[in-house]
Order: sequence, then C-alpha cells, then structure tokens
Amino acid sequence: MLQQSALDKSKISKKETEIQILIQEECNKISTMLCKKNKSYGNAALDPIKVFSKSDWEERINVRIDDKLNRIMKSREGFEEEDTLLDLIGYLILKRVGIKFNTKIGPILEEEGD
Repeated sequence: MLQQSALDKSKISKKETEIQILIQEECNKISTMLCKKNKSYGNAALDPIKVFSKSDWEERINVRIDDKLNRIMKSREGFEEEDTLLDLIGYLILKRVGIKFNTKIGPILEEEGD
C-alpha cells in the first residue's frame, strides 16, 4: 500500500512540474508582449499624452480592462479570443506595475506633462 501512495505522489509531482512549466511559459509570453509593446509605443499606457481624454493612467487602464471583460462576456459561449485574454492579462499587469512604480518612486507618472 505504501508503494502505491509513493507512486501516486510521483505522478502528482510530474503533473505539477508540467503545470509550473506551462505557467512560466505563459508568463514569459505576456512579459515579452508587454515589453515589445512598451518598446514600440513608449510608456503610453502609464504615461498617456492626454489629447482627448484627461483621465489619469489608472482610470484609462481600468476602462481598457472593462472593454476586454465586455468583449469576453459578449463572445460566443465557450469561445474566448486568445488576443483578448492576453490583452486583459497585460492590462492587469500594467496596472500593478503602475501602482508599484508610483508607490516606490512617488506619484511621478503624468506629472511632467500636467
């Protein structure tokens, strides 16, 4: 009976390892996407130019998150567009980055242009 229990644990461990690898791959994919967009567009998400909207960076990200959630909710049942999910995750990460950046350094985002 003990051998069977040890065997079950080894299967769980292998499965957990496979899941952890997939988690790392997905996180790397998101990180690469965000860094690539940041390089292409500059710091537009966290430091918007405010041509039409005067909302701060956090409110703008909240609106984008709402838009992505709306798109997911209105999509066909069982169908979720991968790009929408990646964008949603990206905006959630950008929100965390913006909050941490402002907390660590002080509220400096957007102050230069205001």
